[in-house]
Amino acid sequence: MSLFSRIKIWIDRHGVDWFLVVLTFLFIILIWLIRDEVISLIGYETLEQSRINGYFSLSLSFALLYLLLLFVHFSRRGKLRGLQKRHDRCVEERASFLRSYRLLAEGYLASLGRNALGFGTVEGCAERLTLYTHDNDSDSFLPVARFSFHPQFARRGRWSMPDNVGVLARVWKEGWYFDCDFPDPGADLELYIERCREMGWIREDVIGEAMKARLFCGIMIKDPKELRPLALLLLEATKPDRYKEGELRKAFAEPEETFLQELGEIVALMAPTLHEAMTAGF
Repeated sequence: MSLFSRIKIWIDRHGVDWFLVVLTFLFIILIWLIRDEVISLIGYETLEQSRINGYFSLSLSFALLYLLLLFVHFSRRGKLRGLQKRHDRCVEERASFLRSYRLLAEGYLASLGRNALGFGTVEGCAERLTLYTHDNDSDSFLPVARFSFHPQFARRGRWSMPDNVGVLARVWKEGWYFDCDFPDPGADLELYIERCREMGWIREDVIGEAMKARLFCGIMIKDPKELRPLALLLLEATKPDRYKEGELRKAFAEPEETFLQELGEIVALMAPTLHEAMTAGF
């Protein structure tokens, strides 16, 4: 095996930085050992010995300073690696908390859908509950929990929804929104799309939406202590007469008041950002 191959293997095993340390150390030794030969070779015999020693001492000092800086760099890099490991652990713990938060929120939605709202009890109608949190950095709503007995409608669609269009924008602005006059998309898709466009949705999004709901009801969830808006709870149904507005107000306001307060506390503690939601798999 050639010397070059041995050096390459050593570098691969120990890293380029340690190779630079060894190289610098060898350079320092070489400067000191061959100083007389270098002087003779370049013809500086006429220089005063003190000046020659000064030049080599200066070179040696620079080399030693470089070696010192390398060690300082290694020391700081070691600390940075430690901080990076701590950061990675914190990120993983946060992601684990967010996954637990999602499961807990989905459990709440399942309880609300099965009990107070009677999901699955009307033939030919599909219902869905979705919890959205608001991300101020991206000015969007994040669907962080969802429940529906319909397997396709229970899937998460887009990562985020803009906060200035559609039903969500109305709920965020007014605190409550109910609408049940959307046309039947099966009978006239273009009429349904036009009605959705009046709400601010674009045609491509409407066509791509798996659940083309005809009834929407949204309620704002506030921080129980500060009463600031935290999240939205959106109910959708494929039949426009599935629920009456008064019925839903009663369902959300009376038996589920404690539920909404608890859900607000969860959101206040663990609401993810858009990046966290994507990373944690919401």
